Formats: sequence, C-alpha cells, structure tokens
Amino acid sequence: MIPLGSHESCQFPLSLHAIYSLAGPHETLAARQIHIETLSRRDAFLALLVNTFNYIIIDPGRLQRQVTETTKLVNHSAVRKLFYPRSLPQLSSVRAAILSDLNRTPPFIQEHSLV
Repeated sequence: MIPLGSHESCQFPLSLHAIYSLAGPHETLAARQIHIETLSRRDAFLALLVNTFNYIIIDPGRLQRQVTETTKLVNHSAVRKLFYPRSLPQLSSVRAAILSDLNRTPPFIQEHSLV
C-alpha cells in the first residue's frame, strides 16, 4: 500500500460512470482507429477478474471477496473495452475518445444482475 495525503485522495464517495478495460496489444495490432465497446456483464466480470490475478495470495476468504466485489462492480457500473493504436502521439486522442464516450452515453442503468 502506498500512503496518500489528504490532498491526494477524495474524502467522500463519487459515482462511477464507467470502467475502461484496455484491449491487449494482440487485439489492437490492426487497430488504426480508437473505438470503445461496452462489455456484457459476463465479459466485464472476466475482464476485471483476470486483471486481479495473484498467485501468491490465495487465501480462500480473499478470493471469495474478490468474486463478490467484482460481481457488485459489474452489476452497478458499465465496463467498456478500449481499443486504440499503441502510439504515444495518439494519447490525447484516446483521452478525447473516453471523454466523448462518457458524455455521449447515459449513466449506467442496472437491467439484470450477474447474480
């Protein structure tokens, strides 16, 4: 854990509009343009869980909490996959695409739970 000062953290809850999962390099080899796809709840769950893999801490209680919290997260937040060319000059365009996506889409509405 990295300690944060009060000026480096928020002291009250904020709503989460979306989570962006980055497409892997193998998925973006042919990507010449930036695009964003909304993931199904199942795909969102897997995308988030795969990025928490840890082969050292395998306590059953921790693993259960991981699954429980990831389930809550995908049931209450949109998860989208971001595809973009891996080019540093494109970074400002990637930021603009994310901001545009956030402004274009309505806040997440829960339709069906994963569980």
